[in-house]
Amino acid sequence: MPPGNIFRDPIPNYVSLMLWSKLRFALALRTGDLTGASAQVRHLADLIRSQGILLGEMVAVAIYKMDARARQLAVAAEVDVSGWDQFEVDQLERYRRTAYASVFFTFPGMRPETVKKALDCMLSPCVAILEGAGANRSFGAYAPVDNLPLLQEIAAARGCESALIARAVDSEELVGDEALEAATDLALQIPRHLDQMR
Repeated sequence: MPPGNIFRDPIPNYVSLMLWSKLRFALALRTGDLTGASAQVRHLADLIRSQGILLGEMVAVAIYKMDARARQLAVAAEVDVSGWDQFEVDQLERYRRTAYASVFFTFPGMRPETVKKALDCMLSPCVAILEGAGANRSFGAYAPVDNLPLLQEIAAARGCESALIARAVDSEELVGDEALEAATDLALQIPRHLDQMR
């Protein structure tokens, strides 16, 4: 499919994958195969994360949380969980919020020094670079600083998925009113999401 606008292009239906994960755990409760189900569900979450997009990160975290809940239920049912690593739900939630908030540090208008410094602190820099590349391509022309060339350079240096970055770079630029709509509350996004992490 040729690139359109990265924010409007179709993506996989992750909701169905979350439902299949729940069904796998439901089956495991009946068959007593909870640790096997956990391994499969975690592998699915890892595959979703490997797509390198923000929504994939968020869905993977939701599936990891599901796995943590299933482990709690197994412990309560006195099932042997010795081979089942435990996720810290609070840590997963902090990761989710940080990953979401971090993408805004790569958006148009950020000073290049800020972009570089923020990327050095991120847990998933390639995800933020992809989202930032899409935003800079979409409405960077309307910002005082367009960070697309910088993000392309950093993506190459960090070994980010080149096909994804190329798709973001080839994305369509938004016209004036679309860009304004996309940036309506942009100034509030970073503080709002970082504030939720307290």
